[in-house]
Amino acid sequence: MGYARSESSSFGWLQGRGIDHRLLRARTLRGIASGDISLEEACDADPELTRAASHFGVERQDACPVCGQGPLVEVSFGFGRGLPREGQVIGGLFPAHSFPRVSDLAIYVVEVCLSCRWNFLLRKLDRPGEIEAAE
Repeated sequence: MGYARSESSSFGWLQGRGIDHRLLRARTLRGIASGDISLEEACDADPELTRAASHFGVERQDACPVCGQGPLVEVSFGFGRGLPREGQVIGGLFPAHSFPRVSDLAIYVVEVCLSCRWNFLLRKLDRPGEIEAAE
Protein backbone atom coordinates (compact mmCIF):
# COMPACT_ATOMS: atom_id res chain seq x y z
CA MET A 1 0.00 0.00 0.00
CA GLY A 2 2.82 2.46 0.61
CA TYR A 3 2.12 3.45 4.17
CA ALA A 4 2.73 1.84 7.50
CA ARG A 5 0.62 1.66 10.63
CA SER A 6 2.30 3.43 13.52
CA GLU A 7 1.48 2.62 17.12
CA SER A 8 3.06 5.75 18.57
CA SER A 9 3.44 8.48 15.97
CA SER A 10 4.43 11.83 17.35
CA PHE A 11 5.02 15.32 16.06
CA GLY A 12 6.16 17.79 18.68
CA TRP A 13 3.28 17.95 21.12
CA LEU A 14 1.08 15.44 19.25
CA GLN A 15 0.92 11.87 20.47
CA GLY A 16 -1.40 9.20 19.15
CA ARG A 17 -1.99 6.25 16.87
CA GLY A 18 -2.20 6.75 13.20
CA ILE A 19 -0.90 6.00 9.74
CA ASP A 20 2.67 6.90 8.92
CA HIS A 21 3.36 7.62 5.23
CA ARG A 22 7.20 7.38 5.29
CA LEU A 23 7.28 4.40 2.90
CA LEU A 24 5.11 6.19 0.36
CA ARG A 25 7.29 9.31 0.77
CA ALA A 26 10.42 7.28 0.02
CA ARG A 27 8.78 5.73 -3.04
CA THR A 28 7.69 9.18 -4.26
CA LEU A 29 11.22 10.55 -3.84
CA ARG A 30 12.61 7.58 -5.80
CA GLY A 31 10.07 8.36 -8.53
CA ILE A 32 11.25 11.97 -8.67
CA ALA A 33 14.90 10.90 -8.84
CA SER A 34 14.17 8.44 -11.67
CA GLY A 35 12.08 10.94 -13.61
CA ASP A 36 8.85 8.94 -13.29
CA ILE A 37 7.34 11.83 -11.27
CA SER A 38 7.85 15.37 -12.55
CA LEU A 39 8.94 18.24 -10.31
CA GLU A 40 5.78 20.11 -11.30
CA GLU A 41 3.71 17.20 -10.01
CA ALA A 42 5.71 16.81 -6.79
CA CYS A 43 6.24 20.47 -5.95
CA ASP A 44 2.68 21.72 -6.14
CA ALA A 45 1.88 23.04 -2.64
CA ASP A 46 -1.24 25.16 -2.58
CA PRO A 47 -0.60 28.83 -1.66
CA GLU A 48 -2.76 28.39 1.47
CA LEU A 49 -0.63 25.43 2.56
CA THR A 50 2.63 27.35 2.11
CA ARG A 51 1.14 30.33 3.93
CA ALA A 52 0.08 28.15 6.87
CA ALA A 53 3.49 26.44 6.91
CA SER A 54 5.39 29.74 6.89
CA HIS A 55 3.32 31.25 9.71
CA PHE A 56 2.43 28.27 11.90
CA GLY A 57 4.76 25.43 10.91
CA VAL A 58 7.60 23.95 12.91
CA GLU A 59 10.96 24.14 11.17
CA ARG A 60 12.93 20.91 10.89
CA GLN A 61 16.71 20.66 10.69
CA ASP A 62 16.87 18.65 7.48
CA ALA A 63 16.95 20.15 4.00
CA CYS A 64 14.28 19.56 1.39
CA PRO A 65 14.79 16.14 -0.25
CA VAL A 66 13.83 17.58 -3.65
CA CYS A 67 15.64 20.94 -4.01
CA GLY A 68 18.20 20.65 -1.17
CA GLN A 69 17.60 24.25 -0.18
CA GLY A 70 16.02 25.62 2.97
CA PRO A 71 14.78 23.43 5.79
CA LEU A 72 11.48 21.62 5.70
CA VAL A 73 8.55 22.86 7.76
CA GLU A 74 5.89 20.63 9.33
CA VAL A 75 2.38 21.95 9.78
CA SER A 76 -0.60 20.13 11.29
CA PHE A 77 -4.26 20.51 10.42
CA GLY A 78 -7.24 19.35 12.44
CA PHE A 79 -10.56 18.33 10.94
CA GLY A 80 -13.74 17.54 12.83
CA ARG A 81 -17.13 18.76 13.99
CA GLY A 82 -16.99 22.36 15.12
CA LEU A 83 -13.85 23.17 13.13
CA PRO A 84 -13.84 25.01 9.78
CA ARG A 85 -14.66 22.82 6.80
CA GLU A 86 -11.20 23.44 5.31
CA GLY A 87 -9.54 22.41 8.58
CA GLN A 88 -7.80 24.33 11.34
CA VAL A 89 -4.07 24.73 11.83
CA ILE A 90 -3.03 23.00 15.04
CA GLY A 91 0.20 23.70 16.93
CA GLY A 92 2.36 26.77 17.23
CA LEU A 93 -0.01 29.60 18.10
CA PHE A 94 -2.89 27.13 18.31
CA PRO A 95 -1.87 24.52 20.92
CA ALA A 96 -4.05 21.48 21.59
CA HIS A 97 -5.34 22.75 24.94
CA SER A 98 -6.90 25.78 23.21
CA PHE A 99 -9.29 23.55 21.25
CA PRO A 100 -12.69 22.55 22.54
CA ARG A 101 -13.10 18.79 22.84
CA VAL A 102 -13.76 17.59 19.29
CA SER A 103 -15.07 14.03 19.35
CA ASP A 104 -14.15 13.18 15.76
CA LEU A 105 -10.87 15.09 15.53
CA ALA A 106 -8.49 13.87 12.82
CA ILE A 107 -5.03 15.43 12.53
CA TYR A 108 -2.94 15.49 9.36
CA VAL A 109 0.78 16.36 9.54
CA VAL A 110 2.26 17.72 6.30
CA GLU A 111 5.85 18.61 5.43
CA VAL A 112 6.38 21.62 3.17
CA CYS A 113 9.41 23.18 1.48
CA LEU A 114 8.91 26.92 1.22
CA SER A 115 11.57 27.12 -1.53
CA CYS A 116 10.34 24.62 -4.14
CA ARG A 117 6.80 23.96 -2.78
CA TRP A 118 7.41 20.21 -2.18
CA ASN A 119 4.71 18.92 0.16
CA PHE A 120 3.87 15.52 1.48
CA LEU A 121 1.40 14.10 3.98
CA LEU A 122 3.65 12.52 6.62
CA ARG A 123 1.01 11.02 8.87
CA LYS A 124 -2.61 11.03 9.92
CA LEU A 125 -3.45 10.61 13.58
CA ASP A 126 -6.65 8.63 13.79
CA ARG A 127 -7.10 8.02 17.49
CA PRO A 128 -8.31 11.39 18.80
CA GLY A 129 -8.91 10.02 22.29
CA GLU A 130 -5.16 9.46 22.60
CA ILE A 131 -4.02 12.85 21.31
CA GLU A 132 -2.62 14.83 24.21
CA ALA A 133 -0.62 17.99 24.76
CA ALA A 134 2.97 17.27 25.72
CA GLU A 135 4.03 18.92 28.91
